[in-house]
Amino acid sequence: MTITSSSISVLLARVAGAALISIAFILIATKTPLDPRAAAQNAAGYGVESKSDNGLYITTFTTPQGVIKVNLPDDMAAGDTISGTVTAEATGRNDAERARNLAELKRHVFVVEGQQTLVGAETFSWSIPRPLKTNSKNISLLHRGQNAATTTIPISATPLPRPSQFTLPTGAQQGRLIQIKGPGNGIFSPQDYVKVGGTVVPPVAESPRSLILRNASDSSGPTNIECHENGAEMQCPFRNIGINLSAPKLNLLRGETTTLHLVVNGLGGVAGDQSLDLENTSPSVIRMSGGDRQHINIRASEVRPDGTYSIDRTLTGIMAGSFGVTGTVTWADVCKPTDLVVGPV
Repeated sequence: MTITSSSISVLLARVAGAALISIAFILIATKTPLDPRAAAQNAAGYGVESKSDNGLYITTFTTPQGVIKVNLPDDMAAGDTISGTVTAEATGRNDAERARNLAELKRHVFVVEGQQTLVGAETFSWSIPRPLKTNSKNISLLHRGQNAATTTIPISATPLPRPSQFTLPTGAQQGRLIQIKGPGNGIFSPQDYVKVGGTVVPPVAESPRSLILRNASDSSGPTNIECHENGAEMQCPFRNIGINLSAPKLNLLRGETTTLHLVVNGLGGVAGDQSLDLENTSPSVIRMSGGDRQHINIRASEVRPDGTYSIDRTLTGIMAGSFGVTGTVTWADVCKPTDLVVGPV
């Protein structure tokens, strides 16, 4: 499993002239090109794009009121029962306008193979037919009963085999995605759950082969992951990693500088080097000392006794505007059989 941080990516200061810092996590992923046939069907003010993200296939509909994201597993196949989630993120100039826009977003309906789901429902399940029908790969967004945008989603026409056992990751980023591969049932069941550091982490999507969750645990450093899924129970040692980005100035004029301070936490006792990548996502707005893209090896000897690692970079304004910096930490280890505890936990 590869965790990018923001599995660690962080959007710093999508703000112009603000006094507060806004930090959001973004997992760097491979975007799937939009089907040009679908783009031609979009209503005015609507758009759609898709990307894959750590086992998740995210279809993002842009609307006049904000953004709607439909989260599906990325390994769907004919004959599967799958579950997913849908979220709405409103835009607006103030709280009142954002509240109105959010209410309108939740009245939208998305459709897969004729099955309609209200955006406000937040979760859904779908039994994919076998064989696939002509419209099985279509996903559409309706507004007030009218089609606003349509695109396609990847579904294998051939049924895919299920793994014989579960594979637990041994680390992840706070606030980001966790993927557990194994013989699931594709259903969000109240009897099933995953905990990190004793905190239940919410499911985002599930197929018969994979479960994707959002890491909502605030626990930092070495802890445990505990999984109850489809009648199986297991746990394994787990490392929860966090990152913080900060800068004293968030709105730079041309030639003005500020210092980006990055802290990775949860690294206490880690063995071997860890990989950290930094990227300036606003190269037309700022310059970052050391280059716009940097690969850094975090050596165990550089981790402080409190389990943190930090670096500073100078940001220089090129032009006025919001700017972003992302960071990525890669964590690829999975639980070894000798560390896995199977049975009641």
